[in-house]
Amino acid sequence: MALMRRVAAIGLLGIMFFSITAPAQEWVRMMEDPDANFYDIQREFNAYWEGKTVEKGRGWKQFKRWEYFMEPRVFPSGKLPAPDQSAQAFRAYMRSYRAG
Repeated sequence: MALMRRVAAIGLLGIMFFSITAPAQEWVRMMEDPDANFYDIQREFNAYWEGKTVEKGRGWKQFKRWEYFMEPRVFPSGKLPAPDQSAQAFRAYMRSYRAG
């Protein structure tokens, strides 16, 4: 029983270690940052994929979908819109509607 616990503990620590140190592309981290610049993310993505072949399951298609969706929505400076921008606009509209 003690051996089973020891093996399970070592296995759990191994999984935790590999999940913490798993390499991630910088452009993926940047996409999660609300203060990141769209054009910087795009440049980082293109630099990462330069000279590589597109492989299934590596994030290329997901990024292209995100890029296609976000490009018309970013400000000219490249600043990303707030995730809750539509909700804020709706609340402001409702406040003005109720006031009038």
